[in-house]
This record gives sequence, C-alpha cells and structure tokens, in this order.
Amino acid sequence: MSEVNIRDYISQGISNLKQFKAILRQNLIRIPTNIITDEFAFSLAPEGWNFYRDLVFECSKKSEITLENTTFFQFFQSKQLNSVCYLNDLLFIHDLERKNRLSHNGFNFYLGTYPWGGWTKEEASTGGKPFGHHYDRIEGKMTRDLWGYGRNPFYKPKDRHTLECELKVMQELYPSLKKGYYPLRYGFPSVTLLVRQNGEMRAVMGGGHHRLSILSHLGYERLTVLLPESYMGKVFESEVAQWYYVSRGLCTPEQALEIFNAYFDLNGRERLAYLGLTSIY
Repeated sequence: MSEVNIRDYISQGISNLKQFKAILRQNLIRIPTNIITDEFAFSLAPEGWNFYRDLVFECSKKSEITLENTTFFQFFQSKQLNSVCYLNDLLFIHDLERKNRLSHNGFNFYLGTYPWGGWTKEEASTGGKPFGHHYDRIEGKMTRDLWGYGRNPFYKPKDRHTLECELKVMQELYPSLKKGYYPLRYGFPSVTLLVRQNGEMRAVMGGGHHRLSILSHLGYERLTVLLPESYMGKVFESEVAQWYYVSRGLCTPEQALEIFNAYFDLNGRERLAYLGLTSIY
C-alpha cells in the first residue's frame, strides 16, 4: 500500500470513528416493530396497513411492477383521499360522524400540525410545519417542495410524478436492504414516542419511513431507532395541558386526546377498507 493510500485509509478510519462516536452520543433505543406507525397512523404492526409496507411487498413479489396495478397507487388516487384538507379528515376519513364533529366543533389541523405542535422541538414551539395543496390554497403558500418535489405523496395524493418517485425509491432500496442492514454506516431511523399514562407507547416515524417499512417486511421484530436531540423525543398524554394548541386555547384537551389516541386505536386497515381497497400482505 502506498503512502498516499495509507493516509487515505487512516483518514477514512478517523472519519468513521467520529461518526460512530456521534451516533453513540445520541439517544438510541430498541423497540418492537409492531409499535411503529407513521405521522398519520398507518401502522407497521402485522394487523395494520401501511402504504409503503404494501408497496415493498408488491416489489418483492414482482420483478417488473406496474404502478397502476398496485394498491399503493389506487390508495393515493382515491377520490376520498384527494378530498382531505386536514389531519382530522385523514385520521377519521372512515368515520364520518367523528370527522364531521371534529371539523365543525373543533380545531382543524393542517397536515403537518398536531395538538402538541409538531415532531421536532422547533415545531413543538411554533405549531408544526403545515403543508398540503389545501393549505397552500387557503394560506397563499407553496409547500410542494418543502422536502423536494416528489418526496411527499400527501401534498397532492394523485400526483403521478410523486408516486413514480416513491416506486423507484422502493425498487432501489429493497434489494440493498435485503442484502444487509447497516445502520452504523448509513444512520438509524428516527422516531418520536407517544406515551400514554399507562405506559403504552407508539413510535411515530420521522426519518427512515422507507427503510422501516422494508425491515418490517423482511421480518425484523425489533429495531434500534434514534430519538434525535432536535426532536421532541416523547409526547406524554399526561402533559396535554401544555401542548401547543391546547395551551393557547385553540384546541380543547378532549379534542387533543382524541387525535393522540387515534395513533393507538387506528392502524390503517380501517381506512383501506373504507376506500374499498384490499391488500395482498
């Protein structure tokens, strides 16, 4: 090995060591995969349904997959989903009585906002990071590219470009993770924990939704995840009075807890059934 190569090798080793130490300084926890859900309560539990989890299953079964024939595509093309304006609508799209009651008598949360504010410490103190086609129309904003165009299927669900991007990501990532999962090299998925007074928890995905869906499909029953310092870490039911929208009198504690409890009571199957769709996993 030449002197130059030795220096490069040592430099890379030092860089990797620094990254490893940085990871160790973070708050890593190991959790059951079946308590993981997403920001709209589409669960990775065996009894639940998650659109990415569904898509990876179809990618694993078909070498050449047609987007139009996937449940993923049909879900995001549905008229009901594309009529969603608020978080309230999306969580309770299958429960018209509750959806209408919350819409007429409660506070309407834009997508990206929650009774506790949002998922990061900054969002918790500012009321979240609102987005969506409806939000832009009402508020005169432009949030389509908030995470990059094609990166958010809920901005305008029927947008074909975004759905094609999601399929491409899954087709590329699934074969890679199937060969091996190396979070120390590529980083750990991040979550925020919702904690009930009885200690029951849900882990809401932050970064790593695609990876977590694939790992769930591959049979990982427990996973090590990250509670980033920039994230809230935990949202406690017992602290409902201090949540952003409750403490400001915009949302009642009762409505806030109805949304909070939705992450424990819903798993995605109820909305899939309401839309008249079926899943092959």
